[in-house]
Amino acid sequence: EIYEETGPYIVITENIALPHATVESGAKDIAIGFTRLKVPVTSGHRTNDPVKYLFPLSAKNNQAHIELLSELANLLENPDFLKFIKVVSSKEEFKNYIEKAEGENKHD
Repeated sequence: EIYEETGPYIVITENIALPHATVESGAKDIAIGFTRLKVPVTSGHRTNDPVKYLFPLSAKNNQAHIELLSELANLLENPDFLKFIKVVSSKEEFKNYIEKAEGENKHD
C-alpha cells in the first residue's frame, strides 16, 4: 500500500528495499526482517533496481524507527554484510550474524 501511494522511495540503495509500517498502519512493536528474493523485482527506481533484498521494518514510534534505521545503515555500509546476505542459508545463521554484529557495535 505504501509503495502504491509513494512509489519506489523504499528502495534505499542498490538492490535493497526497506518496506515499513507505522503505528497508524498496524505496527505494534519494533522489528526488522530480511528476505532474499529468488526472482529480483523492478520497483521503478532509476538507479537501485532490481530489488533483491527486503528489510521490512516495524516501529512503534519515531525514536525507535530512527534507531533501527541507524543500526541497519551501519550493517549496509559493511561489505562483509553485503556479501553475507547473498549467501546466508538459514534464519539461525542470519540471527547469529546480527547478534554478533550487535555485540561488536556495543564495544565500539
